[in-house]
Amino acid sequence: MARQDVGRSQTKRWWHYVAKTADVWKTTLGSVVVWEVARLTGSRHPYLAPLTFILCLQATVGQSVRYALYRSAGTVIGVFLIGAFAKWIPITAWALGIALLLTTVLMKCFRANAMLTHQVALSVLFVMYFEQHSSGYAWDRAKDTLIGAIVGVAFVVLLFPPSPLNQIRQAMDALGQHFVDALHHVAEYPVDELREGELNQVVMALLDGMQSVAESLHTAKQDAPWLLYTKKVHIQRLDETFSLFREVCVHFVVFSERFAGPMSPEQRERWRGQLRRLAKQLSITLGDKAHVPSFNFASNLPQPDALHQALERLVRAFRCANDA
Repeated sequence: MARQDVGRSQTKRWWHYVAKTADVWKTTLGSVVVWEVARLTGSRHPYLAPLTFILCLQATVGQSVRYALYRSAGTVIGVFLIGAFAKWIPITAWALGIALLLTTVLMKCFRANAMLTHQVALSVLFVMYFEQHSSGYAWDRAKDTLIGAIVGVAFVVLLFPPSPLNQIRQAMDALGQHFVDALHHVAEYPVDELREGELNQVVMALLDGMQSVAESLHTAKQDAPWLLYTKKVHIQRLDETFSLFREVCVHFVVFSERFAGPMSPEQRERWRGQLRRLAKQLSITLGDKAHVPSFNFASNLPQPDALHQALERLVRAFRCANDA
């Protein structure tokens, strides 16, 4: 039994190492694979495949897929527009300018976005120049770009994709710490200093933290169709937790303005003690949360019951204070 536990522990550590170094080995292995595929298909310019593959390895899965689609489409369109005429077009600044002008105007007429237009312009430039120096470049560019893009998407989507849940949890932890600091800030600072601008600094820190979490959640929702190993319920659960966090922050801001306003010394002192207790409870809850290792693909995301309960207590406390 002990031997099985040791084996599982070693396997877990190995997978953790593989996931942690994914950017290194995915770039290396993928580049080798696409180069060989391009070479086997008869390409005389196989470097074009790993070039596209490396460019497709973006920060998020959604960005990688979108870049691969736009680069593939833009390259094919550019080759189609200029490939047949590239051998007879003189390589001069004026020729290049006219070709790029006509191409970009055409793309604007079809309301293509900036990224697609950019890729078409790149293909026109490179095909114009290299087709006269190396016959077959235009065909190789279109074919090898598709090879690099397809394999790049496969690697990003299937082999240890970047997990947005880790980024969301880190942003939410930072927001929680901002809120704990805000609770201590209001509890410890003299009322005069809160009125003179300290309260605005507290509110701005909370707003920055909420903005960071909101952006991370937005990215995760956009990438959701491509996140094969991330359960959508986990993203939804974190979204619900953030909504509760946001409600707590709103009630806290309203309470803080009232706390800095007219209030009896006895009430203020009682609330100072309450704020310290709430900060301690939330700090303990945040400290006890387990972080999700990236190699688990967020499959073992813990239930946020403790955090939900702490946030619900905060909502009730501030709601009662604001309604009093």
